[in-house]
Amino acid sequence: MTEFSFPEEILLNQKAFHSSSFVDVISPELLSFKVICKNNEYSRINLIVFIDDMPIVKHGNLIYRDEKSEYYLFKFETQKNNNTFLYYFELNCHNGEVEYLGKNGVYNEEWRIESFEYFYQPASSKIIDINQYKKIMEGILILDTEFSQKLKEITDELQINYIVTEKTQNNEEKSGKFNVLTLEELASKFFFIKKEILLELSNNFQNTIKNFFVEKSIQARELVATLGKDLFFKSITQNLLKLNIIDNIPFKPSNTEEISITKLLLAFQVTYTGIPAISSRSIERFPDEIVSFYKNLLNIRRMNHVLNTGDIRFVFSNDDVFGFERIINESDKVLIFFNRSKESFTMDVTSYLGNGDFIDISKEHPLKRKRMFSLYPEDFVILRKVRER
Repeated sequence: MTEFSFPEEILLNQKAFHSSSFVDVISPELLSFKVICKNNEYSRINLIVFIDDMPIVKHGNLIYRDEKSEYYLFKFETQKNNNTFLYYFELNCHNGEVEYLGKNGVYNEEWRIESFEYFYQPASSKIIDINQYKKIMEGILILDTEFSQKLKEITDELQINYIVTEKTQNNEEKSGKFNVLTLEELASKFFFIKKEILLELSNNFQNTIKNFFVEKSIQARELVATLGKDLFFKSITQNLLKLNIIDNIPFKPSNTEEISITKLLLAFQVTYTGIPAISSRSIERFPDEIVSFYKNLLNIRRMNHVLNTGDIRFVFSNDDVFGFERIINESDKVLIFFNRSKESFTMDVTSYLGNGDFIDISKEHPLKRKRMFSLYPEDFVILRKVRER
């Protein structure tokens, strides 16, 4: 085993804390995770040792650095050319979230990372599996203004070269190499879409959502028509289209109407395809009611895999109401309806989900719904069938 130099006093003080598995593609040489702590402060994983020729991470351990310290270390053991290498990454935080990372792994199917950002350092090529990469894009992305500004300052000297491999139906491997500068650049290079076109799509998408929910200048039919055009593009491209929906809200939610609109926007963001993303600045201007509401939505998304990976199909639209399905298969699907008007909307659930018993999982406490029920003004539902009839 080859171990790279590391401060002796740290090595002497570390002790095993928790075992942690680490999916290859979500490796710290590529990503710097940012965990929201209980005290509302951000905690970062900083690179301690960085090697130019970085092999794929096999597994990792969370090391407690010092009993009197708030610092943790991630120790990553990697394999290359029959040699084992160790890398160390520092995490400055001491709370339940960090312990959860250690006990349950930084990434798994049950608990998805709530935030991540790209870690920019000079690096050589890394091969990642496209299916694992798509799993990253299912996470919850929280952008802060400081990090967004850093993206604009990235130069050619601070790039990560990727080689993405994807096996075709004939079991042939297709590879594409590109530099990651921004999320937009990633999508434009991977899907061969010019960055200017992608940004235009993103702006059109955000403006359409704003025009429907906030300005109320277009009807639901127009909204669905625009969203249908966006669905022509690949899933990761769609993820990027909605990054800043909530950040474009032109007000700080305070009165009842503004809070209702904000809730509709957040609900759409979490239930539609792509990454739910929001800047830390937006979170700061939200009242506690909205923050609590958003956390509950994210929990619903984590508990219902169909909202992460399911296909989407629009099923209804009129002037003020529209609805769509998120579906993996006939036994795993949900129905989402939005009503922006100030009047109730009566809907027949069986028209979309068939006969059965239904619950609305959009609320903190799921509600049973009859076949016919009224969708309240400026409200939404996420319906799931729980039993056939």
